[in-house]
Amino acid sequence: MNDVIVISKDELERMIRTSLKEVLSEVKEVKQTTEDEFLDLQGAAKYLKLKVTTIYGYTSQSQIPFIKRGKKLYFEKSKLEEWLKEGKHESISEIHKRLGGR
Repeated sequence: MNDVIVISKDELERMIRTSLKEVLSEVKEVKQTTEDEFLDLQGAAKYLKLKVTTIYGYTSQSQIPFIKRGKKLYFEKSKLEEWLKEGKHESISEIHKRLGGR
């Protein structure tokens, strides 16, 4: 047996508006995270919580991803995140989960 629900036109419009606002909000959040943000040297140092001299050292040894235009250094935030994750070590519980709880 099918359940039938009766609602007013105003209530239906309100539900549709609410749903659309939620979807648009989610789309906006995804778009903001996928659009890359570029940081200057000071911004990268602040983001990574490192000293500017440390960042310079990493760039001179090509240990960190960067872009050089003229005398300026730029860093893609997403590339810095990837670089950070490269140094991640799994915890014992993560290893157990990956191995299927052995």
